[in-house]
Amino acid sequence: MPQEVTPRVTISPRAEPGAQATGRFSHASASPAIPAAVFCLLCVIGCAPAMTHPELVYFPQDASSPRVVHLLSFDRLDQLIPKPATFRERFRGRTSTRRIVVPAGIAWRDDTLYVCDTGDNVVHVWNLRDGRSRIVGEGDLAKPVDVAVDDDGAVYVADTGLSSVVVFNPSGSPVPPQAPGFAGGHAPPRSAIHRLRPVDRDAYRPVAIAVDVDRVYVADIAGHYVDAFATADGTHLDALGGVGSDPGRFYYPTGVATDETGRLFVSDMMNGRVQILSHRRRRAAIIGRPGDRYGDLGSPKHLDTGPGGTVFIADAAYAHIHVFDDRGNLLMLFGGPGDRPGHTPMPLGVTVATDVPDTVTALVPPDFTAEYFVFVTNRITHRGVSLFAVGTGTRPTN
Repeated sequence: MPQEVTPRVTISPRAEPGAQATGRFSHASASPAIPAAVFCLLCVIGCAPAMTHPELVYFPQDASSPRVVHLLSFDRLDQLIPKPATFRERFRGRTSTRRIVVPAGIAWRDDTLYVCDTGDNVVHVWNLRDGRSRIVGEGDLAKPVDVAVDDDGAVYVADTGLSSVVVFNPSGSPVPPQAPGFAGGHAPPRSAIHRLRPVDRDAYRPVAIAVDVDRVYVADIAGHYVDAFATADGTHLDALGGVGSDPGRFYYPTGVATDETGRLFVSDMMNGRVQILSHRRRRAAIIGRPGDRYGDLGSPKHLDTGPGGTVFIADAAYAHIHVFDDRGNLLMLFGGPGDRPGHTPMPLGVTVATDVPDTVTALVPPDFTAEYFVFVTNRITHRGVSLFAVGTGTRPTN
């Protein structure tokens, strides 16, 4: 029978400083270096951020001088602003930022994007300058559908599940009651929060919200009102509208926005129009009409205003963003049904950003001069948030 041979491993003593190498191979001295080198290499490869590549689509699609260009669609912050992942995140297949499950309302203020998520029932807060992210309302919200931010950084969330508006301070904590406008109720687990709503209305379903200096405007789709609250103490100041089709009345209001002059814009969904109220809240104009012709409104949802009185309206029925001037003239459409870059299937939220950091402007192609930007949320696609630039340019020939 052959004898079993046991491998012998020679362990060389560690050389003293200045000693000459013997040239002998030592398992003990070499083995730690190889795994360490491999680990460092994997860390460098795994933690390196990926490049952001724009998905350029120009609108109008048949025009040689486009006015809008789609830059990118994303549902995680690191898809827009690449962030180095840790080796552990790469090894476990995790991402560095949390994904939006079902996007809803959206707002922009001070380099920061606020996105409601009715899938996780939170608000994602993404700083597009430094790439930092945080979550607001986890455990405090039931169905957040729209969000707005005031000059002091307070965050107002319209929550149809709680039948109220939940107010958070800039740090993300719920604000306690201060006035009769803040109505208490049954809070979800983990918190004893108070909520903003009219105290004399049983049915209340806030679906859209906007802040204008010292007032918060909330669209109540159940009562067909737009309510005004004071930002200072939550006092209920006014109830505009009521059900109807006459000027100044609403039939399922689904969006509210203000412009720099203090005018109030209201999406009047079942009347197929947007009403503009003056700063004294008198009817000033009507935008759009119901129908199935080019530019007609099918199901107008959230809206926002841009420079020069431009109005952007998300139309969930026709899967487009309608662009009007404040006199009611249709300027163009962009987006469209489908799941390809530049499409906006079932858009809901829309917000205009006039001042954005370099991380956003870097996506603009050299043949296009961006004047400002528009973010749109899409309810039924993995392209949760779509980013568009508005300006002037030329369509590439290749």
